[in-house]
Amino acid sequence: MPLYNRKDMPQVNTQNLGKAISMAKSDVKVTKGVSRAFNLKPSQKELIPAKVRGVAKKYKKPMDMKPLIISKDGYIVDGHHRWAAAIQKFGKDVKIPTFTLHLKKDGAIDLYKIIANSINENITVPIKVGDTVLGGKFKNKRIVVKSIGKNEKGDITINNKPLLKFRLIPKKEDAQKISSKNYDDYKKDNKKKNEIYFDRFGNKCKNPTTLDGRCIDKYHPSPTIREWKDYL
Repeated sequence: MPLYNRKDMPQVNTQNLGKAISMAKSDVKVTKGVSRAFNLKPSQKELIPAKVRGVAKKYKKPMDMKPLIISKDGYIVDGHHRWAAAIQKFGKDVKIPTFTLHLKKDGAIDLYKIIANSINENITVPIKVGDTVLGGKFKNKRIVVKSIGKNEKGDITINNKPLLKFRLIPKKEDAQKISSKNYDDYKKDNKKKNEIYFDRFGNKCKNPTTLDGRCIDKYHPSPTIREWKDYL
C-alpha cells in the first residue's frame, strides 16, 4: 500500500490524546490494548531521526508511552515517532500501548484527520510545521518547528514547549525603500487623487483647467491655473 507524506497525516499532540479518543468514540468503535511493535505497519513515509531519539530518551518503560492510534488492520494512524522510538530503545518485540480505531487504514486516517483538524483549528499562530523560529536561553538559536499543539493548560506549544519560549525570525522588508524620485512621484499621484477641478461654469473636470477656465483635453492641452480641493 502507498504511504502518506507526513504533512498529510493527522497529528494530535499527546496532551490532546484523551480528547481525540473521546471524539473518535462518537463515530467508531475504539478499543484500548497493547501491540507488539513488529506487528504494526507504518502508513507514513518520513520519520525525523532527532525526534525519534528525543522520544526514546523520554521514556524508561515502553508502557509509559502515550498510546499509538492504529487501524484495525494494524497500520499506525498517529504515533510513528513513538513506535520508532520504542523499537530503537527496547527492540522490535516490545509491547506498546495502543488505541485501535475499528476502521481500515484509509478510513481510520480520514476520520482521525478530521478530529485532528477540529482540535487544532483554534491555533492561529503565524507559524507552521517546517518553519524556523528562534529559541534557547537567549532566543537566538534556530529551531525547526516539528509540532504545534497545546499543553494541559491550553497554552499553545511548539515542539511541546510553550510558545513564549520562542520568537519569530524577523522577515526582510517586502517593500523597497522609496527613493527621492519615487517619493515625489508618490506625492504627485496622491495629490491628483485628492484634487477636484472645475471649469468656469462650475462643471467638474477630470484634468486641471486652462487659463480661460476650460477643462484640459486634446483640444486644450496646456495646463495653467487650476482650482482644487484637498480631501485630506
